[in-house]
Amino acid sequence: MKIKELVEEISINKKQAEKFTNPRKTPATKKKEILFGRILELEEGPINDLYLAIDKIYKKGRDDENILLIVGMSLRLILDVAARVYYNKQGDITSAKEEKPYQSFIKLFQKECVNIKIVNYLSITSDFLNKNFEFEALLGKYAHGNTEIRKQDILGMSYVVADILEVYFKK
Repeated sequence: MKIKELVEEISINKKQAEKFTNPRKTPATKKKEILFGRILELEEGPINDLYLAIDKIYKKGRDDENILLIVGMSLRLILDVAARVYYNKQGDITSAKEEKPYQSFIKLFQKECVNIKIVNYLSITSDFLNKNFEFEALLGKYAHGNTEIRKQDILGMSYVVADILEVYFKK
């Protein structure tokens, strides 16, 4: 074998060896920003129907500010409907007919679930349960379009809503 051929063979073998010793790294895939933080499995009825509709709207326009505003408003709507359904099931017609039943429903959740360990993607639920998070105020501002729309805020609030819905309406 000639020296030139030997050098070429060595360099070819060296390149092949480098492929195995230095494999290419693929970029890490971004975690999808899922509304409610997960797929919810709720009882059949208006709460599940609303949840599915809100999720569908979000998936169609997750980066559109107008869609995010609709989703933010819908978080209050779903809690309002959930409160009415829950209170009617409990036979508490007075609470079900309140002007803003979601407010007392949220307080009920905070009271009942403060000792339950709920895990979601953020510490937002524990902050909410410890009343360090102005959840009701933000819901009202989104419902009336009186606050800046930030995707991460909407997602964080949706995680808390998911926790509430799962406690009272999980299949």
